[in-house]
Amino acid sequence: MIRVIYDIEQFFKSDGKLFIYGAGHYGQLLGQYMNKLRIPYDGYLDEKWGGEKGILCKDHQVSITKKLYDYPGENLRIVVAIRNYSDALTTLYSLADERVSMLCLIPIRKSFVSGKREYMINRLLGYFRGKLISKNTPTIIGNDCIGGRFYEAIGRSEEIIMTPTINTFIEAYDFIKLAMNPKHYLSVPIEYKAMEIRECESCPCGLIDDVKVYFTHGIRKADVSKCIERWNRSLELINWNNLVFVIRENATLPYDFGSLMKKCEYPYLIIRTKSDIGKDLDEHSIYAPKFIGVEEPYEDYFDFVGWWNKTFKANDNYNTVG
Repeated sequence: MIRVIYDIEQFFKSDGKLFIYGAGHYGQLLGQYMNKLRIPYDGYLDEKWGGEKGILCKDHQVSITKKLYDYPGENLRIVVAIRNYSDALTTLYSLADERVSMLCLIPIRKSFVSGKREYMINRLLGYFRGKLISKNTPTIIGNDCIGGRFYEAIGRSEEIIMTPTINTFIEAYDFIKLAMNPKHYLSVPIEYKAMEIRECESCPCGLIDDVKVYFTHGIRKADVSKCIERWNRSLELINWNNLVFVIRENATLPYDFGSLMKKCEYPYLIIRTKSDIGKDLDEHSIYAPKFIGVEEPYEDYFDFVGWWNKTFKANDNYNTVG
């Protein structure tokens, strides 16, 4: 019997032997975090590597899925750590009979950006990252919806309401204005201006004084009142003692953006994606040419846990995963 679950916390509270399905990149990162947090697990399941006798991954045995037959009548828990999770389910269902009882965790969820159900490795890893980072959740102000991605990536998606910049886009020079004087711009209620064309789509545009805010990801004119209400409600939740700006590079970001942002009195991070300025880095910048904030683990681009704790005052339990 196989039962699929999407609730990560509920899965890890359940009982039974625990296996990671997939000894590839995702599975190895998952094993690193579980080892770091001393969360016990019983090994990896991998059809490619499991056939090699005695092979290990993160100090744990790698076996083929038929290894599960060695545990008749026991409760088995399996974390699916491959993007093509349907392939994993097909393999596991082929084993399903009265001998094995499996609870399978698949980290899929409806994206607040695309509205589609997606496999989210960062959501899965966020469960573990959240145990290693400062418990003091900040308000993240992004030039696009990157703030929401960061909250998801630490397992705190319920705190997305703390930032007004979800499903929005702010052009570079307007973002600089906001970052230089946030007490003003984040205290002024936003007002609807007009529908404007941005990147071949029509989207509502709001104004906070002289700063434009575009409401993106398919938001229509009929949704404007809800967007305005949400933005203004989020302003009341801003943690002024723990505020950070995160800027993901795009076509509107000027070459000298880094030097302009140095006047900002709050912590900030610039995610640079252009190869021609990738070498122009400082302690506020990372170079991540393929970073879009959803598909691949943030650890592929920079020390996400380390950056978070450095920026937001690490708790005593912090250790970087490596």
